[in-house]
Amino acid sequence: MESVTQQFEEIYSETCRQIYYMAVAGARTLHDAEDIFQETYVELLNELNKGRKFESTHAYLKTILRRKLSEHYKGLTQTEQIAEFLINFDSNDDPIDDLDIEDSIITDSLYEEVISLLKGKDDLTQRIFYLYYSLDRSLSETAAELDMPISTVKNKLYRTLKEFRKHYKEGIQ
Repeated sequence: MESVTQQFEEIYSETCRQIYYMAVAGARTLHDAEDIFQETYVELLNELNKGRKFESTHAYLKTILRRKLSEHYKGLTQTEQIAEFLINFDSNDDPIDDLDIEDSIITDSLYEEVISLLKGKDDLTQRIFYLYYSLDRSLSETAAELDMPISTVKNKLYRTLKEFRKHYKEGIQ
């Protein structure tokens, strides 16, 4: 009989990537997505420790995730949501990898500036960049994860890249 730890590790390794994508797609901020993702697996582990068996752990995890997302945002006013975002904002968050602008060599200060510009964008744009650049999702996968038309994803991505290019071209002149 396999231990709860082994069972959890097996389930986690099989599901973590997709559940994380769903958390990012469903949450309003990356910080929220990470918290809700962790809470989802904590609840799974608690249920496994109680001896619960699942017909489909993947379906169960999706249910937990949806409930955690709903609980997290239920009852928050727009002002409270903005305040929560500002309180949870961490300037030391890991920067998004592989953000390549005009094939420039990205120095640390330039990299920080790009991340700062991106954090000034709406959360949907941030999530699109995160899914596309950090998690290597295709445009169609990103659109599916965010449950929106691919044209919207392309529009936000390309418009933001155009703004970044314009910002840096103006800075060079």
